[in-house]
Amino acid sequence: MLDTHQFFENLNEIQNKIYNSFFLKEVDRVNLSPNEKAQLDIKIFEIACNNALKLQEMMQREKELEFSLYQKRVELEINVIRAKAEATKALSEAIISVIQAYVTKISVIDNANIQRANIYTQLMQVIANASNLNALSQSDKEGNSHIGNAINIISKIKDTEDVNLDS
Repeated sequence: MLDTHQFFENLNEIQNKIYNSFFLKEVDRVNLSPNEKAQLDIKIFEIACNNALKLQEMMQREKELEFSLYQKRVELEINVIRAKAEATKALSEAIISVIQAYVTKISVIDNANIQRANIYTQLMQVIANASNLNALSQSDKEGNSHIGNAINIISKIKDTEDVNLDS
């Protein structure tokens, strides 16, 4: 779109520079006929118009390039923001997964301890209800008592952490 005000400013400036140039001052010394002088003025005006138009086109192209550069910067900033958001989302999902794994691990340990306590309770109930306490304390072939074997097996239920989440 042609900015007519700017075009005429450029045209006037170009014409002034041409008319004030050394070349035209020298041409004025030459004896030109009115027809030759008119043709020269028309040619000067044509050159000034073409140059003013080219200057206007270059200014328009410069504005288009500035806008294109601005648009690319905005797109780049949007892409950077989008990438940061995706990285933040991935990090938060990873943190959630670690927390869930830790909670699951704690739950498994707690359940193992609860089961061990329940087994001890049941063993105590068996002992309390036993009619022959001597039979419970008798030894097997290796010399271990049945109650001792049960307590050893119950003790093997782990209550320590096997997984190190810090590494």
